Amino acid sequence: EYFAFGFNESLSDTIWLRWIQDIDHCQTYLSPVVYNPESEVKKNVSSDLVTIPRHKICDNSWSFKMLDAVTRLAPRFLIAYLAGASTLAILVEDYAGASVIYERGIKAYPKDWQLLYRASFHYQFNLRNLSRAAELLMASADHGAPIWVRSLASRLYTAAGQIELGLSVLEAYRKTVDPENKAALEAIDK
Repeated sequence: EYFAFGFNESLSDTIWLRWIQDIDHCQTYLSPVVYNPESEVKKNVSSDLVTIPRHKICDNSWSFKMLDAVTRLAPRFLIAYLAGASTLAILVEDYAGASVIYERGIKAYPKDWQLLYRASFHYQFNLRNLSRAAELLMASADHGAPIWVRSLASRLYTAAGQIELGLSVLEAYRKTVDPENKAALEAIDK
């Protein structure tokens, strides 16, 4: 950012284009594991060595560093938060980096329901932080997400051990459901 000379967005676009070229780059891998069946008890296994593929360890990855620079230079670059953070979490498996980008995006766009919904998915499935995922789902529902998102938030609160909060969210959801869907909701309860 010190070398942008006032052209932050242009430099951000350049870094973004570079990032797109190696979108799933992770520079650190576990060593490949070589399995020697001869060392095991004989079980009708061939004596050839078998190489088990390498697994990623991508915390603080190159991909995160590039997205970090992009979002610092151009904090209103929405697609960097939507696509970038999802890419970090899913393709690169840099969960810590994805959390940083999501949180920065939520500060820049606190009312973007799609960003809040994606961040909730990340916190629920990648980090197993159900409380934070439920908070983000509720914020998403407050800012335009489909109405059923409140029901999901209620379940997450309950799963996170916040049963009273889950019940209150579910009760508020029931009050806002239209009559056509209310019958279906009551049928589920039975």
